[in-house]
Amino acid sequence: MSFNSILQLSDHDFVLAGLSNAFGSAEPAVVIVKMAGDGRIKWQKMYGKGEAQVIRQTSDGGYFAAASVRRGGDSSSLLLKIDSAGVAQWHKQYHGSVHAVEQTADNGFLLAGELKRQGWLLKLDAQGEPQWQKKYGGDFDGSFATLRKTEEGKLVILGSAKTNNDAASEDIWLLQVAEDGTIDWQKTIGGRQADRPRDLQRTRDGGYLIAGATMSFGPGSVDRALLLKVDGTGEIPGCTLPSFSASLAAGEDIELLYSDRPFETPGQDLSFAFNNSAVPSFSPSVSAASYCPPEPKLVVHAARARTDKKDAAGGSRPSQVTMRVRNTGAVDLTIREMQITQSDRSAFAFLWNWLPGQGQQVFPVIHTSQQIASGKDCDFTVELPSRFSGETHAVLTITSNDPDVPVTTVPLEVKPR
Repeated sequence: MSFNSILQLSDHDFVLAGLSNAFGSAEPAVVIVKMAGDGRIKWQKMYGKGEAQVIRQTSDGGYFAAASVRRGGDSSSLLLKIDSAGVAQWHKQYHGSVHAVEQTADNGFLLAGELKRQGWLLKLDAQGEPQWQKKYGGDFDGSFATLRKTEEGKLVILGSAKTNNDAASEDIWLLQVAEDGTIDWQKTIGGRQADRPRDLQRTRDGGYLIAGATMSFGPGSVDRALLLKVDGTGEIPGCTLPSFSASLAAGEDIELLYSDRPFETPGQDLSFAFNNSAVPSFSPSVSAASYCPPEPKLVVHAARARTDKKDAAGGSRPSQVTMRVRNTGAVDLTIREMQITQSDRSAFAFLWNWLPGQGQQVFPVIHTSQQIASGKDCDFTVELPSRFSGETHAVLTITSNDPDVPVTTVPLEVKPR
């Protein structure tokens, strides 16, 4: 026997749901146990073949349980409504895997899980009859793991998504939907490797705490415990984790697939051996590290302008605007492109000491992958050739890997004396 879900009641009793092979069957059976606060078993019953994944108390004092059922390569879910004494009231079986359940305001049920490798929501009425179902994910694989109802009547879902359909890459998927399944917002959070969600809790400030495992963050490719604190829209204030935010899936209506198979054992009483022996314990050494991936940060210092002057031979000397690009971030900054735009763009050229042969003129755009290390800087000069006179204006656009400001603009202005 093993348990997958536990529920504490207002009277301090517990209800546990899982599976049992109590009668030596090759297939496990759904088992639900009511237990007193001191560990005494009050009642225990076995239902149809399957493995209970989640149990919730209902508004009438009874319970709703969802169990996974596998027959050959087919995966379905047994949904079971029982009263407070464990007596079965009704059951349904639907195609798909149910991982989370919430009772809705109309005393029906909203189920979240996975169907055909997509995130799946199924709405039932109070008697278990289907009202609608939707799948989410579009062109990528996904699954829903946890469902929470908010005080505003919304539903927040935690799941996983493979946005690039790479078996080794998995992201945390967080979305909020209305009770009709319409998406309010959604986010995926993750790195280059697998980041798996496990559970979700609402916090007092209106945000959420996400527990899971990660292989993306931290040294080495090993699983680490992951704890994320996000605000009410899935953002992490002050920390930009690699994330993707878009209309990943609009909630596509799909055909209802279900069967009303009868119970093999509708609420059969069980008698389990109960051992109250001491359980060995240990204190693991766990270290917690706050990890927000380091970022580059581009800062352009104030420009210095030099106006036209006559050289020793009496000729004119070009006007120049010199700037300094500094990386104040914690990792390398990559300059991807520098471009001069707007009305007088043809009047300017670059003098850039990153390029081979200092003093080389490149006009009026540079494509590069030049890197600036953390805390370092580099100077470059934009030159107005001597054939131009009068006041001249343009804009310098710098594209980089700074996640907060990927495009920086600097006004260029040269005024002759």
